[in-house]
Amino acid sequence: MSILANLYHTLQKTDLSLNTFKKVLSINPRSTHALNDLGNIYKEMGDLEKAKKYYQKALKYDSGLAGTYNNLGVIYLEQGKPKEALENLNKAIEIDRQFAMAYYHRGLIYEKRHQLDLAIDDFGAALRINNHLGPAQSLLVHALKQSCYWKKFEKEVKVLDKLTKDELEGKSKTISDTPFLNVIRNDDLSQNQKIAIAQSAVIENNIGYEHPYSYPTPKKKKVLRIGYLSADFFDHATAHLTLGLFKTHSREKFTVYAYSYGIDDGSKYRQQIQKDCDVFRDINSLGFRQAADKIYQDQIDILVDLKGHTRNNRLEIAAYRPAPIQVSYLGFPGTTGATFMDYFITDRVVTPLEYGQYFSEKLVFLPNSYQVNNDQREIADITYNKSDFGLPENAFVFCSFNHTYKIDSGTFKSWVHILSKVPNGVLWLLKSNSFAVDNLRKEAISNGIDPNRLIFSPLLPNPSHLARLKLSDLALDPFICNGHTTTSDFLWAGVPVITLKGKHFASRVAASLVSAVDLPELATDSPKEYEKLAIHLATNPSKLKIIKDFLVQNRKTFPLFETKRFVTNLEKAYLMMWDIYSKNEKPHLLEVKED
Repeated sequence: MSILANLYHTLQKTDLSLNTFKKVLSINPRSTHALNDLGNIYKEMGDLEKAKKYYQKALKYDSGLAGTYNNLGVIYLEQGKPKEALENLNKAIEIDRQFAMAYYHRGLIYEKRHQLDLAIDDFGAALRINNHLGPAQSLLVHALKQSCYWKKFEKEVKVLDKLTKDELEGKSKTISDTPFLNVIRNDDLSQNQKIAIAQSAVIENNIGYEHPYSYPTPKKKKVLRIGYLSADFFDHATAHLTLGLFKTHSREKFTVYAYSYGIDDGSKYRQQIQKDCDVFRDINSLGFRQAADKIYQDQIDILVDLKGHTRNNRLEIAAYRPAPIQVSYLGFPGTTGATFMDYFITDRVVTPLEYGQYFSEKLVFLPNSYQVNNDQREIADITYNKSDFGLPENAFVFCSFNHTYKIDSGTFKSWVHILSKVPNGVLWLLKSNSFAVDNLRKEAISNGIDPNRLIFSPLLPNPSHLARLKLSDLALDPFICNGHTTTSDFLWAGVPVITLKGKHFASRVAASLVSAVDLPELATDSPKEYEKLAIHLATNPSKLKIIKDFLVQNRKTFPLFETKRFVTNLEKAYLMMWDIYSKNEKPHLLEVKED
């Protein structure tokens, strides 16, 4: 009977598979195979609590199941309980020292904790056991990138690219590289799209390509229901940007729902979003289908996914098609590659029209910038001194508070060249991890730069962070993956940002943002031009002061920071989408014009 249950599962007849496994348990309640397989099915469905229950039952009857300990560790990992996850994965490895997936999953925990040496060791161990374990290769590359081990990174990324190429050409059902990890290191739009399409196909396959919902004949409506779907309604960059969005929506035209499958940190961001939405639903404990059912029952007209292929996403919910119109926005800097997403919200700077061929969604061009901002963002009433952060009193402070995975070797080469031409300059960076600190200082030395000119500071709460940014003179943006919220942080704090216009969304974000504060001249077209502009402004204080004064004096009138203006344009886009749908027309490219 277990064979039949597994056959149903293979055929994606989930209900029949579940019922058959439960019949097995009615005959033999101690069947660890049935218990573990039931746990696997519930895990695939996103019902983590039920999955955990069956795994724990299996281990109660047999404590020697390495695979079940691994599975239980994954559940705890996805629930944000790294301590419990680590305990179970350690047990799996104790039982089976050749268990590649257990090393891989343990590496994930270490990577999240920024214990990158341990993460690299575990990903390496997994690959020594199984050199075709693509996810381990992908995360090894990412850990090396975060650590700024660029030589090792370049070596391992070639292995990953070859593995991914073979998978794409062979039409594999799995893909080693992930859309997010690819887009932050690779500006090849075609490759970005291929990987996104492959990953979205995996997601659709996992839910059995099931679209269980039907919709009434479309018609014009006086009030549309907008649903925002995310894991990031807490003290997170997405919440920092969107905090003014929900309350600013016109209640004459829209009812605003939020669906949260992330943590509730009790922060002011979480509390404010809950207050500002008409309906806020915590769906964190629901499986994918249950969450989709809830959205469908709420009769959402337009579902806006704010995660895309970023970490901890649940695109499976959107894959069920719980709303007649589905939109990808803000979180992921590229196409989802998904057949279940209709539109992608962008602007003409970050996504030139000719890039449309690399998006599976139809583009929606907003005026000014695609990025929402909160014009009430708090800057702490603190007057910091340079000495508070180890900055020399008379130094010219270049700054980049992006996470180190965004710092590529080409970017750093330009940064050290700039420092070589500005003798009193220092480079102020975020201390993401100690390995990056050591490696960046070694790179500085190899380029003839005193490593003490690189100064690192840890994260601070956002209002305090914005206050300290005022100590910097000029922000330098990374090349392949720009600062997104980070760039808006600088501009809101009155600090100019120099950027390089790249070849894909992730490398053109800052160009969009500086254009939306009427400073398009800060977006350069080549590394040489980038370096020249940085050196020019650093050595011409009067010109830099004009730009900084312009930013500070006009901050609340720039399109980037006019929340009401932005939301009005976004609402126009939603109304245009609904108008197309109500006419039974297929989605097509949209461009919002300001009145």
